[in-house]
Amino acid sequence: MIEKMQHTANKVINNLVKELGYKIKSPFFIIGTGRCGSSLLVKILNSHPELIGYSEEANDLWHPKSYPFSKKTIETPAMIENPYEFTKISIKNWPYKHEKTIKRKLIGYNFFKGKNKRLFIKSAMISFMVPRLHLIFPDAKFIHIYRTGPAVVESFFKKEWKKYSNYFDSKEDYRYHCANYWNSCLMEIETQKNTLMEDLYEFSYEFLCENPKECLDKVANFLNIDAKKFKFNISEIVSKNYKVGDYYNDDKWNDLLQVMSPAMNLKGYLKPE
Repeated sequence: MIEKMQHTANKVINNLVKELGYKIKSPFFIIGTGRCGSSLLVKILNSHPELIGYSEEANDLWHPKSYPFSKKTIETPAMIENPYEFTKISIKNWPYKHEKTIKRKLIGYNFFKGKNKRLFIKSAMISFMVPRLHLIFPDAKFIHIYRTGPAVVESFFKKEWKKYSNYFDSKEDYRYHCANYWNSCLMEIETQKNTLMEDLYEFSYEFLCENPKECLDKVANFLNIDAKKFKFNISEIVSKNYKVGDYYNDDKWNDLLQVMSPAMNLKGYLKPE
């Protein structure tokens, strides 16, 4: 009953927005692996009066039949297990005219929550569907924030192992898949650069933490907004990478570092001399 009422309400809102002729103004998407500093970035962006973030990651909107994983209605691997196959199967099984549903839902949110503001959406589950998002929103921009692989793997393990413990053979198996997922995600986004060109800006979590003002000035320039209007206290931006320890001198990381080596090298996360 509740779902039916929500569906009816969304339909009314969508029709109203359509009749008023409101169009979303160059939205932008925050992409990455997850556990990479994107939540911190959302807090910073939401402090700007010209921006408004979507209230949730909306993973059920991007993957209506395969998220949450425990309630999927189609057979897919977990995102961490095989992000390429997960995304391919999910998109293939989108409901009829689902692209319009995505568009109208985001437009409706933008209209009612901040029609004079620029909408942004953050999700760790859209990094492998950037070409499709660009088709739905041709004027969209993308911000990619990334973080050193071991810190991301360690954070995934601490925060989400219990959720996925029934889907992997062991903790070591899960950590391996997290490492492979991190590497795959960064390499996938790298392949999109030639297509996105000026519509993509990327930076590291480490750069944000070490040079917050410079980083946010560049983000503001990319989005064509005034950097001085960020209200977030940049003194609160502190790196949490210390929690992962000295992974280059810890034998338990040897195999995982090998898995992540292509993207670690690509992004300059090289072993110190």
